[in-house]
Amino acid sequence: MRPDRKRRGQKYGQWGEHLAVVWLWLHGWRVLARRWGGRRHSGLGEIDLVACRGRTLIFVEVKFRRTAEEAAHAMTPRQWRRQERTVWAFLAAHPHLMAESSWRLDLILLSPWRWPRHITGAWSVS
Repeated sequence: MRPDRKRRGQKYGQWGEHLAVVWLWLHGWRVLARRWGGRRHSGLGEIDLVACRGRTLIFVEVKFRRTAEEAAHAMTPRQWRRQERTVWAFLAAHPHLMAESSWRLDLILLSPWRWPRHITGAWSVS
């Protein structure tokens, strides 16, 4: 991937995450973490957003593509497994959240000039 294309993708990704934060906030969620994991935690993926509402904790992957359908297909089973490992690492680092909450993996799909699409329980964790 060309450097300018990669930078543009990162810019859209950051903008998409910001939009997802606003969307969650408007729906009563409180964001606890952004971009958790990644390079700081070797071998793990990165959780875009961690949010809570009441006793429910969600781990959100944000995908911004030209269409919602493209965004929905952007997550491969391999990426979901990596996310799952990262979720377990997050919960191990924050055991009080695991004890106090039910949790799930969600997906927020973004595309230009469309409302965000929040898919709850997009992936079941084993």
